Amino acid sequence: MLYAGFLIMGLSQGLVEAIINPLVVTLYSGEKIRRLAVLHAWWPGGQIIGGLVAVALTTIVDASWQVKLSTIMVPAVIYLAMAASQPYPATERVQSNVTTREMWREAVRPLFLVLFVCNAMTSAAELGPDQWFPKVMGDLVPGLQGVLFLVYTAGLMFGLRTFASGVSQMRPLGTLIVCSLMTFAGLVWLGSLEPGATPLVAFVAATLFGIGKTYFVPTMLGVTSEQLPRGGAVLMSLMGAAGMLSVAFALPLMGATMDRYGGAAALQMISWLGAVLAVVFAALWLYFQSRGGYRVVRLSGSPSGR
Repeated sequence: MLYAGFLIMGLSQGLVEAIINPLVVTLYSGEKIRRLAVLHAWWPGGQIIGGLVAVALTTIVDASWQVKLSTIMVPAVIYLAMAASQPYPATERVQSNVTTREMWREAVRPLFLVLFVCNAMTSAAELGPDQWFPKVMGDLVPGLQGVLFLVYTAGLMFGLRTFASGVSQMRPLGTLIVCSLMTFAGLVWLGSLEPGATPLVAFVAATLFGIGKTYFVPTMLGVTSEQLPRGGAVLMSLMGAAGMLSVAFALPLMGATMDRYGGAAALQMISWLGAVLAVVFAALWLYFQSRGGYRVVRLSGSPSGR
């Protein structure tokens, strides 16, 4: 029953990803990355709300995990009401008369394959530590609930994606390089903490990591849509799938490392993804520079954006 329930929930989450990202880049085709950043501010926004609700349900009423999980019905009902009352516009690809076959061909282009692998690594570097943060930080910093570190970094992401969403729109590849380096440095620092570390030092290291991972998801999705618009919803869905699948591999690896060496070692292990990503994104930046710089690819007949 547990497996079946999570399978259904996973399929539902995938469906939301497959629809919402192409919808946003269609509605705001002139500022895709910025609007995706604002949209994905509500991933950490949900972590903040969910984390605080979980803490409240635990400390106030000692609720079971079933009650905590059932709170997902709140956004589900809201989605249902929105989906039933709002029409969906045709995507850029459809409006530009790009065929389904042409759309699928974009999935084997070298640039997309590189972005696909990079998105798997960025997701693992972001979401892998997030899942283990409550336990790892709770062990390293006595006296504090580990979930508060997750809430804190989520708060950083929410604020930056909401109020500084134009940063990655201006220089997307430069943003990805900086984010990779900050993620690497933050995770290495967190992984170097000894048990009994002071909360201040831990929160400073968490700040570096929190800022670093902020623009990974919206910028990767935005670059894919801006450079490969003929790929339509399929490419964006594949990018989302790469991220989710990578976490399925990252979490067991981190868990095995924690069992053998400790939580700090798991953070240091996953941190090297940031270093590798910085090199790959720098190579992509050089590639675009050799072609005259990063330029948004536009389809004939596509909406101008708003």
